[in-house]
Amino acid sequence: MSSIDGGKARARVKKLFFRKLLPLSDMARRGAAYFPMGADPSAATYYVARNATRMSRGDFEAPVCADENEFGKKLAALWERSGNPELAKCAPEMAACAGLLYAPEEIDDEVSPFIYVMF
Repeated sequence: MSSIDGGKARARVKKLFFRKLLPLSDMARRGAAYFPMGADPSAATYYVARNATRMSRGDFEAPVCADENEFGKKLAALWERSGNPELAKCAPEMAACAGLLYAPEEIDDEVSPFIYVMF
């Protein structure tokens, strides 16, 4: 059985969606939006000069989190820096839901006969 089929996880995710995330979608009626809903007529251009013109090794490295608490803190910090304090408030609960839904992959030592193993 998938962890998503669990009643506890399903109820928690449903609560997060309906009580926290869905009300945030009402922001457009209040004059705010997470994404532009159209072109900005006052903008002369959308061109942005970048400070860094070359990619480095760090651009390809993804940060990891030790547990769901650290994930929640990093997610909240990211959204705070992005100017989304409403979403940042939801980050701990999102991390808790992610922890409930996390199912580590089972490792099977048997290799399919259709795969050529090179090592």
